[in-house]
Amino acid sequence: MRFRRTIDRMARPAALLAVLFGLLVSAALPAAGQDAPGGGAPTPAAASGAGGDQGADAVPPSDRVEDDTSSEARKLWRPTAALNVGLPEVAEPPDRATPRSALAAFMDSAAAGDYLRAARVLDLADVPEDQQSSRGSTLARQLHYLLDRKVSIDWHAIPDRRDGGRGDRSGQAEVAPEPRRYIDVAELTLNGRPVGILLERVKPRGQEPLWLFPPTVVEQTPRLYDEQGPSLLQRRLPDLLTQNTVLEVPVWEWMGLVLFAGGCILLGWLVRLVLGVVWRRSDARWTAGLTGQVSTPLIGLVGLVAFKLLIGALLNLTGPILRWIDTATLVAIVLAATWLAIRLVSHAADVVGAPFLGRSESEEDPEARRRLTQISVGKRLMIFIVLVAGIGMGLSFFEESATVGLSFLFSAGAASVILGIAAQSVLSNILAGMQIAITEPVRIGDNVVFEGEWGWVEEITYTYVTIRTWDKRRLVVPHSYFLDHPVENWSKSAPQMIMPVFLHADYHVPVQKVRDKLAELLEAHKDWDHAQAPSLYVTALTPHTVELRALVSARDPLTAWYLHAEVREELLAYLQGLDGGRYLPRRRVQAVDDDGDASADVADRAAGEEGA
Repeated sequence: MRFRRTIDRMARPAALLAVLFGLLVSAALPAAGQDAPGGGAPTPAAASGAGGDQGADAVPPSDRVEDDTSSEARKLWRPTAALNVGLPEVAEPPDRATPRSALAAFMDSAAAGDYLRAARVLDLADVPEDQQSSRGSTLARQLHYLLDRKVSIDWHAIPDRRDGGRGDRSGQAEVAPEPRRYIDVAELTLNGRPVGILLERVKPRGQEPLWLFPPTVVEQTPRLYDEQGPSLLQRRLPDLLTQNTVLEVPVWEWMGLVLFAGGCILLGWLVRLVLGVVWRRSDARWTAGLTGQVSTPLIGLVGLVAFKLLIGALLNLTGPILRWIDTATLVAIVLAATWLAIRLVSHAADVVGAPFLGRSESEEDPEARRRLTQISVGKRLMIFIVLVAGIGMGLSFFEESATVGLSFLFSAGAASVILGIAAQSVLSNILAGMQIAITEPVRIGDNVVFEGEWGWVEEITYTYVTIRTWDKRRLVVPHSYFLDHPVENWSKSAPQMIMPVFLHADYHVPVQKVRDKLAELLEAHKDWDHAQAPSLYVTALTPHTVELRALVSARDPLTAWYLHAEVREELLAYLQGLDGGRYLPRRRVQAVDDDGDASADVADRAAGEEGA
């Protein structure tokens, strides 16, 4: 009321200008409104936005009609001969000049227990006059319960003008606000169908128009109250529990929440216990370890579902705080179901991949590594989809979050920014991971050499590949970087591998003897797979040595590496013992005398010293 009086004082200096401006506009524009079905009256319009209310103007220009019952007047109000004649007079009648003042008077009067005064904001035209006093109080109490406990009123959306129009909040509107006959206050459900709670402008004969709850709302109030009003349990509780409140919530509802929460947790634990016993007795492979995987989310989901059903059937939660608890329970159910689905996906992937896990270590079974890679990437992709869907469903229960999120997400500029950033980081790596799973450049368990590091592919996640090096280090490589750089896959097609052995020897080395020794060593070595015949060739010459290259083969890369290292050691030992090691690399020096002639003695002595 203080806000309204302040606005009224601010509006008085401009009253004359407002009237003149409104007359000009009303002459230039046709009367606004839509005819209601079956009587030439406008249908209720949805209230949208706060709209810059300018206070209760004295007499809106649109109200200046000569005939209260004309078709032009019916667009502004519903004429009536008398109004609530069966209600007794009250000391201070409620202010019903504007939609906001009428709604505020109704809520304040009912909250104070003055239901007769609140009933004067109801249009009791369909209630017999001799019952208006008794039924009016009951109807006011029931409607106040519904508005106070079951909905959240957006007061900014309720106009504070006599004609119900919404002005420009900035005060720079070039035309007068469009008058309205109906104002939406809230929406409830009755038998699964939406029911609007409206305020209607009514003009008794010889009086100024008033804003009231129309007969349609009054008629539906008892049915709405029966469906959404206090539960049977609440009606049988003593007043000590129902009348006393904590944080504007009755004490009995807090007690019921605590008791139901404890009982639902116990119920979830019992369900988990029973299923655990059944699964442990089962011989099915898929039940092994299932209890440990799903026990916690299963307890939470069963308990939350039971809690939601109980509070809906017995508590019938009221008040803003408990409405938030109800919404939070729905969100928690979705998150628990998401958690359970993720655990089930992980368990299913583990069960399906278990037969391939042991075989992936064998280089002779590339099919096992391929299957294990597909299962690993598929599991993470399914978990990602389930997680995104769960979070989206959880946020959809919050109207503000859904509205803000969708408006931001579907705006062209914001969508471009989001996609532009994500395409360079997260999404690019996720798509690259899908490409790795489909094209299979590497698989889990493959032997690879990446940027000079030799190791095994240990894990392929959403966004990176983990390589376990030979010295137990881990290389974590983003998918996009991994695909943009060459990688040696020693296990891509076949596990067999050929490794070279390089030796440097003196120019006098007997190559054929070394070649025969290589064949002898390979024949005696258990790791040689006979796929590559023993071969040794001179592959390069340097000013002082020759380069010998031997080729050895084995059944897999790791065995081939060990084989080539052992053969290199054995060939080195052979050269060291062959003719006293004279075929090992050496540097020759030739001495000359002062005339430039070679001195045999000096040369022989220098060669002997070098050999020693």
